[in-house]
Amino acid sequence: MAPARRVGFLWEDDFGPAEWSADAQDMWDVAIDWALDGKAGANIVFAGRDLILEPSDAVMVLHMRSQGHTVTVVDASFEPNPAGLDLLVISSELFPIDYDYPVPIVSTASG
Repeated sequence: MAPARRVGFLWEDDFGPAEWSADAQDMWDVAIDWALDGKAGANIVFAGRDLILEPSDAVMVLHMRSQGHTVTVVDASFEPNPAGLDLLVISSELFPIDYDYPVPIVSTASG
């Protein structure tokens, strides 16, 4: 059996809503759609260092919610339960971290 889909972003992630360009949004949307294999209304966990999101993380979370996904924000102490989870998004604040779960993972790293 093949592993779940994985996507990695290496970018400068010190941005807020004003810097979230149409090109960045399009790239993010394509990656999320591919990781979810086109599933709408997905159950997504966004893992950050803590529950207070950095501006760039907030932009991504709010955008995924605006696309109709349910996004739960968790901190570094979480243990995701793969049951009912469609996608795990890992903030660059936790990178590098390796979660070997049978769900798609999108991870970001600041470069």
